[in-house]
Amino acid sequence: MLSVVGGKFHACGIKSYDRGVICWGFIIKRSTPSPRGIKVFEVAAGDYFTCAVLADKYLMPSCWGVDFPTSLPLAVSPGMCQPAPCPPGSYAINQHKGLCKSPDSRVCMRCSGACPPEMYQKSACNLASDRLCEYNCASCSSSQCFTNCSSSYSNASTEKKTEKFWALQLPVVIAEIAFAIFIVSVVSITAILYVRYRLKDCECSKGSKGKKLNGSSSLQNENKVRPDIEELKIRRAQMFTYEELESATCGFKEESIVGKGSFSCVFKGVLKDGTVVAVKRAIVSPNMQKNSKEFHTELDLLSRLNHAHLLNLL
Repeated sequence: MLSVVGGKFHACGIKSYDRGVICWGFIIKRSTPSPRGIKVFEVAAGDYFTCAVLADKYLMPSCWGVDFPTSLPLAVSPGMCQPAPCPPGSYAINQHKGLCKSPDSRVCMRCSGACPPEMYQKSACNLASDRLCEYNCASCSSSQCFTNCSSSYSNASTEKKTEKFWALQLPVVIAEIAFAIFIVSVVSITAILYVRYRLKDCECSKGSKGKKLNGSSSLQNENKVRPDIEELKIRRAQMFTYEELESATCGFKEESIVGKGSFSCVFKGVLKDGTVVAVKRAIVSPNMQKNSKEFHTELDLLSRLNHAHLLNLL
């Protein structure tokens, strides 16, 4: 301890290794508890209270307990200002706290004592700062050491867990992103190739349809000159059986002939519904193929023409 003060039923002291405050004794129910985690330069005690000069808050006083003064000074100097440098074993308080009027003067404070067995010296005392001690978590025996080390370990373990988590998850995340890019690329390429295939197939279909149309038109042209009557398709012509025509012309009698040509005869006939028609019958001759071709050509022309002086083809 750097210093110890006592009241009627309690005592407080300044720890040498970190200038923290520790109090013990009987505590009145209405008492304010002693602050934790503060550093002080000096400490003083009353009957039921304790006051200290804070080192981290510009030398402001702080009191705890009960029945302490309600009006406290704005700042308390922990020592006398002196122009000479601080002697060995002491350090100067920062000048920005405004303790001394002269910028060349300073307040010298005695260095803290050696670190306790559970602590080690992190930085030595010098002209600018006090000795700094920290807990050695490998050799803890007090509750304060365990509490401090557990919080430190929890922070360190959290950082390690975070690093380990990202070390394990980062390859997985990268692999998932790469797989997603691969799937999107495969789907896109497949869609493009499918569309191109369909377009090409459509063009081929159009070409084949055009060829079919050309082939059918040429086939029709050939059919026009073919002599087979089964393959000839005359537009708008009605089909009649031989028996119907024979009955309409009374057996193709000579009395029914109304005209005669080089390759056919025309007979007058009456259908069952009373329609008067002209029936043209081909004449049997040695050049039957030529006559059949001319006959079919005439029928095709009659199916296409519509004139007042021409008979309509049924």
